[in-house]
Amino acid sequence: MTDNKKKVNDTEGKQKERRRNKADFGPNFLAPDGGYAWVVCVAVGLSNFCIFSIIQQFGLIFKEKFQTIGLTSSQITTIVNTTLATSSCSGFLNGPLFRRFSYRQVAIFGGFLSFIGLFCTIFCNSFVPFLISNSIVFALGNGISMSASTFTLYTYFKQKRRRASSLAWTITGLAQIVCPFIVTALLEIYGPNGTTLIFSGFILHMQVFALLYQPVKWHTKSPPPLLAIGPENIVVDEKCYNCLNNAQNQKSKFASQYLDNKTTRLLTNSTPNLSYCTCEKTPKSLEEPQTVSDSKKLTRLEKTVKFFDLDLFKDFKFSLIVMGLTLINFADSNFAVLTPFILADFKFDNFGIARILVAQGISDLIFRFLTPFLTANIKLSNRFFYSVSAFLMIVGRTAVALSFNNTLILVAYVFIGMFKGIRTVFFPLIIPSYVDLKRLPAATGLSYLCNGIFSLICGPFLGKLRDFAGYRVTIHLINSLGLLALGIWLIEELLNSRRRKKAITEGGK
Repeated sequence: MTDNKKKVNDTEGKQKERRRNKADFGPNFLAPDGGYAWVVCVAVGLSNFCIFSIIQQFGLIFKEKFQTIGLTSSQITTIVNTTLATSSCSGFLNGPLFRRFSYRQVAIFGGFLSFIGLFCTIFCNSFVPFLISNSIVFALGNGISMSASTFTLYTYFKQKRRRASSLAWTITGLAQIVCPFIVTALLEIYGPNGTTLIFSGFILHMQVFALLYQPVKWHTKSPPPLLAIGPENIVVDEKCYNCLNNAQNQKSKFASQYLDNKTTRLLTNSTPNLSYCTCEKTPKSLEEPQTVSDSKKLTRLEKTVKFFDLDLFKDFKFSLIVMGLTLINFADSNFAVLTPFILADFKFDNFGIARILVAQGISDLIFRFLTPFLTANIKLSNRFFYSVSAFLMIVGRTAVALSFNNTLILVAYVFIGMFKGIRTVFFPLIIPSYVDLKRLPAATGLSYLCNGIFSLICGPFLGKLRDFAGYRVTIHLINSLGLLALGIWLIEELLNSRRRKKAITEGGK
């Protein structure tokens, strides 16, 4: 009885371990890169459209309500940055969350949280309730849902990931063009609360799109099995761990004695004898060995580091990538969310603000769509394109801060939109191009976490700076953060280039 209980417990333990590793598709995983993957790509774009239709119109929807309930500029900036921080900090859960649940389950749950948070803002008439409902519940749902959508896209595409990202974010970018005029019209008819109620219902469509996130293995082609025909014509199948392991070991030792093709590897009679089995009658001693858990040997801190994949920060280059993305994303996000308030300070009415947002959205959308075609034959890294577009956005923001003419401000925002479209395409490709798929949820989540913590700490400071010095000085400070990040990346690249040249020189000697 005791032995039977141990076997049952061991079996349950193995099943639980498999359930926790839903983000691991194995070393031989092949992304579909087509077919149903394009349906998922469109669904991801539409799901993000639902989110960004609210986020990008935040200032338009709630500007009047904030004035009514008497919120200060510092409180508004706190709400904005807490929203960004919460959405980003939700990435800290990516590693453990996506090991336990599927992308579809997580996306549905995130969509429900977003609905609850946005719906509750209708009843908020003071700072603290609005902060809880919008900046915590709504933002947490957005972060979880967007992470699930993004990782679904990554798993369905590998070779065509740049095109898929472009299409998905182009669909999402339609919110910048369509929504400003819709929001302006709804505000005149229903007011802030009625408009929020309508968008609360609209955001429930995220759950519908999440249902299309089918398990990727339903649409993948299995890699060719490793078959070995021994001297007694016994076929060694890849399902048998012992056969596979022995075949791989023998191949590494006697590679010249194999005749390889796409489906089989034939072992000639001259091949040394393999310890093979029939796979139908595999003894227990030949089953895949269970991995021995080291949890008893680890301290509590080490368990935490392992559980949340914090050891990724041991990689210096990864840490620099995350640092740069955090600074640039903080600058871009704050400028985008504060745009309605900035334009209101420049004496634009709601229609004028909507016109500028739509003009920026159109230029953004066009370049999101054209980016993969314009860069297809340019053999440069995703980070290079991202850095160039981020720098040109800094130039555009500087033009806004120095402009006193409405036409020049409009031109500057169109210029910003062009390179915002390029930046948006390459932003989600930087970390996946450096981290493997298995650790991608944790790596991306840690990047979002750093962004969230930085926004939470530095965001309120921007609000106080705006009250004290105005938006022009605030824009210059935002730009300086972007330049700092680009400077760090440039120094790193110069040092790496110098090391490569030195290694080549020493190798030639």
